[in-house]
Amino acid sequence: MLNCVPAVWFRLNPMVSTCFKAMFTSKLDSLISRCPSRISNFSSSICCSHKAYYPDKPGKWERSEIKVKSSLESVTEADVVPSKKKRSRRREMMDYYTLNEHLKSTYFIIPKQFWTVRHSVDLFYLAEEPTADKLFCHIVKHIPTTCEYVIEVNPGPGLLTEKLLNHGYQLRIFEGTEPFVAHMEEIQSQHPHILSIQLNNFLQLPIYVRQDYIDNGSRTEAVLRNIKPQDWESDSLKIILGIPKEKFLIHLIYDCYRKVGLPSYGRPEMYCIIPPSQLVPYITAPDHKKEMYRHKAILFQTVFDFEILDELSRASFLPWHTYKGSARNTWRSKLKRLDTNYMYLVKISGKRDFYRMFGDLETVELYQKFICQFFRRPNFPVIPILERWFPNCGPKVINQGHGIFTLFSDLSPSEALALFQLCRTLPGFEKAPFFFEVELEEEEAEEEDDEMKDESTKMKKGEEEDDVMHHV
Repeated sequence: MLNCVPAVWFRLNPMVSTCFKAMFTSKLDSLISRCPSRISNFSSSICCSHKAYYPDKPGKWERSEIKVKSSLESVTEADVVPSKKKRSRRREMMDYYTLNEHLKSTYFIIPKQFWTVRHSVDLFYLAEEPTADKLFCHIVKHIPTTCEYVIEVNPGPGLLTEKLLNHGYQLRIFEGTEPFVAHMEEIQSQHPHILSIQLNNFLQLPIYVRQDYIDNGSRTEAVLRNIKPQDWESDSLKIILGIPKEKFLIHLIYDCYRKVGLPSYGRPEMYCIIPPSQLVPYITAPDHKKEMYRHKAILFQTVFDFEILDELSRASFLPWHTYKGSARNTWRSKLKRLDTNYMYLVKISGKRDFYRMFGDLETVELYQKFICQFFRRPNFPVIPILERWFPNCGPKVINQGHGIFTLFSDLSPSEALALFQLCRTLPGFEKAPFFFEVELEEEEAEEEDDEMKDESTKMKKGEEEDDVMHHV
């Protein structure tokens, strides 16, 4: 019987060499011909499992089990039951989009570079029709069709774009991936008067603002050339975009305090698709999670109002994201693990009276520096620290309801703003040591900018010399 099992095993494996297969098969046939009754009775009394290997894919082997039945001749390839094996994240993604009938169409539109699983995602695209329907329902509730135009950033396959166009919205598209532009041009041929397309990565706008400040360029104007400048307190700019990383959001906040870049064209009203790890640190409150509450949460909530509209499945966006980080149970690692499951749809709109609260732009910039300076160490007590910068301010701070043990992390954004307004009224505020620290930081920043300017001019000269040598 021991000679029978290898023969059955080789019979069930088509990839095995034919010479070995023939050898064991001949041994089995000779054994059956000599004593068929003994083997038949012995095999019928056995009900056990034998381990075998069979090729699932060329070049790969997988563990499996076969069940010996009443006779050896009845064992077929259908009786081979593969053992459960954890599928790869990429295989799971491909099965999700190829086995669902309503998702197969996106497979031929989206380029191959996005059919992958990444630990760090710089750009993602909506690739599922039901999620596009959900987004469309929220946008229709908040954006009237009478608005002048809606800006959509990186629409990709255009699942949401077609729904908005059919509903009557006028769209201005910013697409950062060139292969999608041809597909968007096909959609534009059907709606030529209400759709305009621009090949630019809108998420790089804060970087263009910084580069223009260094070399007095016009990159920002080139990107926003189709946007009509508006006053901050007038109608807002309606923008639909996905934010994979916080770089865009944090630069947008600082641009609001300097009123450069996108805020100089009007008050933004953004419908953002954003992972939890990128949004939660900005919308948290001191009574919710103190370890996440930092100066950027105060600056964000002072400028913007926000409303979480819905949770969207992360599987609806390509490329997929997988967590690769620390195994410790810190709040950062917990949030990053959530990024693989879902993303938030959140409405972020600039406050209409933001600049009116401060009076002038210089005070706005000073408030931003005040928050960054004093909330850099959130676990420090408020009154002792302020007494070092503004002597004899303790009684007035206590009158606002703060105690001697109140920490900076205990202050809400409105309380932080009230504390700044109080410090402005103190005698000697303009000569306070706080300004010396601010001036030192500004000088260091100017020195860094000068160095960057010198490097950029050297690079330009080098490029011009190369061009001259090339022509020669």
